[in-house]
Amino acid sequence: MTATRLLLLCQALLVLSRALTQPLFVLLLHRLHLSTEWIGLILSLCGISATLIGLYGGHLADRMGPARLLRSMVLLIALTLPALTLSPHPAMSALLILSVDSAMSVILVSFKAMLARWITTEERPKVYATGYLLSNIMFSLGPLLGLQLAGLQFAIPFWLGGISVGLTLPVLRQLRRFPVQQDADVRSTARFVDTLSRLRQDHVLVCYTLVSFCHSMIYGRFSAWLMLWLLNHYSPMLSQRYLTSMILTNTLGVVLLQYPVSRWLLRGHLARWLLWASLCLLPALWILQVSTSLPMMCAAILLFTLAELVLVPAEYQLIDQIAPADARGAYYGASQLSMLGAALSPVLCGALLKWGGNTALFLSLQGIAVAGVMLLLLGLRLQQQRTQPVPMTAAPG
Repeated sequence: MTATRLLLLCQALLVLSRALTQPLFVLLLHRLHLSTEWIGLILSLCGISATLIGLYGGHLADRMGPARLLRSMVLLIALTLPALTLSPHPAMSALLILSVDSAMSVILVSFKAMLARWITTEERPKVYATGYLLSNIMFSLGPLLGLQLAGLQFAIPFWLGGISVGLTLPVLRQLRRFPVQQDADVRSTARFVDTLSRLRQDHVLVCYTLVSFCHSMIYGRFSAWLMLWLLNHYSPMLSQRYLTSMILTNTLGVVLLQYPVSRWLLRGHLARWLLWASLCLLPALWILQVSTSLPMMCAAILLFTLAELVLVPAEYQLIDQIAPADARGAYYGASQLSMLGAALSPVLCGALLKWGGNTALFLSLQGIAVAGVMLLLLGLRLQQQRTQPVPMTAAPG
């Protein structure tokens, strides 16, 4: 088995664990007699904290090596998921959920750094796109399987999730047989404060992270603000039926279109594809705003899906292009801060609907999409103006 297939197998096992257990966190806290407000607050704080911890995780990946850090986080999750079913107290459960979310955030950063360790620059976009397809398939099937198993015995999905994560350890051990890239063993010796200063001074990184932040506010957790919007128009039962149809459209679009879209991306013209995908968000939002039937809504979601399929792997390529060899983890960790947009999106959209209705919601989202396009153009221009572009494979020493 090649290094590429081992990495993809490792990713599939990690995502399967996440897909089996993440939807059950709400039920787990509900079984401890917490109100919906407390459950939402705990999960939101855990998500935001884990994203911030991922930034420090990227710094650690540069200092101690991504593979070693990933093994440590895998072991933490493998032990914590079964422990969640044994926790008798809400505070302990919240702490364990925070541990799982934080470890998974660090794993995502470490895994991207590991791609640079074993996969060539030319092959990385294809491998990342394939991994993204696997993730979407796992998240399409995993929650359904997890809920079915939880109906038999609530602890089963958590134990299976722990086993799935644990199985990545022998897979990671097999990777040692393969040669690494030329710059893979470059280690950082910088302090975290120095790393933060370095990241802040890279204006291209800042622009690209803000671009991803804008996009994640729109499609990162689109099902949440879509449901809020639907409830403003329709009954809860009809809203749920419409949302189910739109999520199914998104899932089928991802599974069926990921491969051809990835092939188009690999042909080059990355900036052109990014601009096209960013601009696709505008008509998608407009169609949703004026839609009066389910087919129109599904057509808008299909446009969202096309944009997402381009933006997610393409934004990874942007960061991969500018990340120096001794700070790849830090750069990936910084770019992951964009996920804060997904965390803030439901709160912002709910406030906009309450304050100004549908018009305020969609005008604001369209304004965010335009801001993303402007930041993307600025970032591309700054990257082109660099007198000495950041080397892709700088030899150590």
